[in-house]
Amino acid sequence: MFQRKRRKGGTARLLNNGDEFFPALLSAIRGAKRSINFVVYIWGPGQIADQVFDALTERARAGVEVRLLLDGFGCIKVPKEGVDKLKAAGGKVMTFRPPRFGKLTLYHKRNHRRSIVLDGEVAFTGGMAVSEKWAGSADTEEHWRDSMTQVTGPLALTVQSAFVPAGAFASGELLVGPRFFPPAAAGVPTGAGAEPVTVHTGVAQLAFHRRASATALLPAVVPLRALEALHRVGVFAPE
Repeated sequence: MFQRKRRKGGTARLLNNGDEFFPALLSAIRGAKRSINFVVYIWGPGQIADQVFDALTERARAGVEVRLLLDGFGCIKVPKEGVDKLKAAGGKVMTFRPPRFGKLTLYHKRNHRRSIVLDGEVAFTGGMAVSEKWAGSADTEEHWRDSMTQVTGPLALTVQSAFVPAGAFASGELLVGPRFFPPAAAGVPTGAGAEPVTVHTGVAQLAFHRRASATALLPAVVPLRALEALHRVGVFAPE
């Protein structure tokens, strides 16, 4: 923790209520060129949901990598038609801890993150989600008052880092490399003192999913306890 480098640059913009957040969100989605990673806790039916699904689906058809992570409880009312259209366009839709018999003792452990990242360069995080409850400007009892923050640069990479472990847990896919963490972003840490999150997350996901085979390119220094954990579950066999 104390060895992490400071990262400079980027911007932060506070967005109050749906009247400010949703137009900014839709504009950012429509401008995405490489990837969209989208996770919110709640996704309900309505005009807002339709608009967001339409924007995501259009980008997926255009060749943008779209990943949508839905919570198995908070998004239980997500419109199936929107999900199906996004999948048909090439988008990936994942569910975090869907209800399953034998797993109900873990069902209360939900994913409350709001991590929406476009091209690794623009991100949104805060308290809002995709539902008519957040429409408007808190002008009625049905419209909630809430805030989101739109960030760019290295701040967006931090939000991307919040999506990666949750997405890996739900799908087994670990997002790494310049497509998701563009090196052009100002202040990306490199060399000694860089954040060690990627190594730990990757090792944990290899052990958790226990793929039939996997190839891992590991750095010069890897935590010994992490390698021992892989060896114990039969994922890693040292030569």
